[in-house]
Formats: sequence, C-alpha cells, structure tokens
Amino acid sequence: SIARKLDMLANEELNVRKLIFELQEDYFEKGKISSSEYKRKLDSHQKRLAQIKKERIKLRNKRIKLLKGERLIEQLDKETNEVLNAIKKLQRDYYEKKKIPKNVYDELINSYHERLAEIEDEKLTALLMKKK
Repeated sequence: SIARKLDMLANEELNVRKLIFELQEDYFEKGKISSSEYKRKLDSHQKRLAQIKKERIKLRNKRIKLLKGERLIEQLDKETNEVLNAIKKLQRDYYEKKKIPKNVYDELINSYHERLAEIEDEKLTALLMKKK
C-alpha cells in the first residue's frame, strides 16, 4: 500500500541520515577516510535523500488521487501522529538522554518538520478536493 511505502521511505531516509552522520564522524573526527572518498559518499547519500523526497511526493500525489475524503484524512492524521511521536523520541534522545549530537538532532528535526509540512499540504489538498 502507499502508506506502507511511505513508511519504508521514512525509515530509509532516517538510515541515510545516520550514514551521513557516521561518514562525517569518520572523516572529521576519526580521519579514517580521504577527502575524495568523503565527498563521493556524501554526494551519493545526498542524491539518495533527494530521490526519497521525490518518491515521497509522487506517492502522496498518487494517494490523493486514489483515496477520497475521510479515509485519506484518517491516514494523514495517523501519519502526523507517527511523525510527532518520532519528534518526541528525538527530543528525548537529545535533551534528556544526550544520545545524539546537535548536528544530527538539527538534521533530523528539520527532516521531520519537512514531512509534517508535506502532510499538511496533502491534507489541505484533500480537503479542497472534498469540497468540490
């Protein structure tokens, strides 16, 4: 289903962002990799993030066309709650448990806010289509 594919993309995005953090750690802190290898891998990860974002938008547009009214709104509300729960967990990990560095927190919180904005856009579109 589209909802499951969106979940899979969200998980993949999180994993790619973790890979970027590990890559930065290997290059800047540990000096394990060369500058050219760092740039090559970072470019690859950033391209994948852009692909994920494009695919997510495509799936959202497809879902708007397939689902009507209340069912779509229910899915969007569920997805909103999942993202909000992920934000709460991230905030706990950063502020209370001190498990993640600030740059990772900033990157992930921005990603979650982007996803919330996408969901709100989709919800607004669905509500406008419902009125027609």
